[in-house]
Amino acid sequence: MDTFTQRMEESDFEVSFQATSEIHQYSQSSNSIFNSDRKVRRSARVKRNSISEGGNAICKLDEIESLYVQAKSELKWATLYIQMALCQTTLRHWLEKRYETEHSKDSALISVNMNQVHYDSVMEILRQLLLGIEYIHSKRIVHHDIKPSNIFIQIDNGRLLVQLGDFGLACPLQSVKHSLAFGTKLYAAPEQLAGKCDSKSDMYSLGIVLFELVMSFSTDMERIRTITELRRNGLGSDCLASNAQFTAVIKDLMARHPGDRPDATTLMQRLRLNLSESDLVQELRSQLAQKDDEILRLQTILKNAGLHAT
Repeated sequence: MDTFTQRMEESDFEVSFQATSEIHQYSQSSNSIFNSDRKVRRSARVKRNSISEGGNAICKLDEIESLYVQAKSELKWATLYIQMALCQTTLRHWLEKRYETEHSKDSALISVNMNQVHYDSVMEILRQLLLGIEYIHSKRIVHHDIKPSNIFIQIDNGRLLVQLGDFGLACPLQSVKHSLAFGTKLYAAPEQLAGKCDSKSDMYSLGIVLFELVMSFSTDMERIRTITELRRNGLGSDCLASNAQFTAVIKDLMARHPGDRPDATTLMQRLRLNLSESDLVQELRSQLAQKDDEILRLQTILKNAGLHAT
């Protein structure tokens, strides 16, 4: 049983509600898309803050009538009812908020560990994106439109959840050429703009997304100009001076020839090694901090006892 909490969006193509599912216990977005016997209305794209969970249901006619009051003599409704998880935001919005924070006057006061937090966030987002890409490629599906606005982010039980969505341009992996270029020009791989379908095209797009994750831009115009320059001339030596650990990954992902780019599985294996080293360093830091605290505690005890530590 679903409980509709608010009406979110309505157009000639669809009506969207936010609902709570008592069965699945999660917040979701429900879209009803209408067709009539007089006029066929093509469905618009799903809301950008929603991502399909694959759960579909048929909307009962009495539910349709409760949403729309229509004369039965005029129209006979056939309705496609789509149930989707409701995500909180997109990576594009997340990046914009991060840019605002980094360029605010008080950014230096936010956290003394901002660099570590930034690194951890980038690694976690990249890891989850690779899991998603690895999965769709294992099903021989190419996304063809990986970009921040098609990546959905939410906090699930206190943990970051990253999902890849909007499969409107996705297609089965094939070697034939399409008649037209497809995808978003700023993120599409060169062979994709030439109309060729290749799973490594998604990896090229991921390289640009990773570049955006590790860089910071004051304006959208600066972002577009920098990415355009990146596509044309490759990664400059001074671009990622403070993010050297990502330089090689971005260069490999944005290799001109698709065969020179790593696949998702290979890159996952590389990053697992980095994550293991990072975890080890973090553990050593934690142990040193605990020892420092213990030394201070013992010094305090000795001082209170009238003794001097040597």
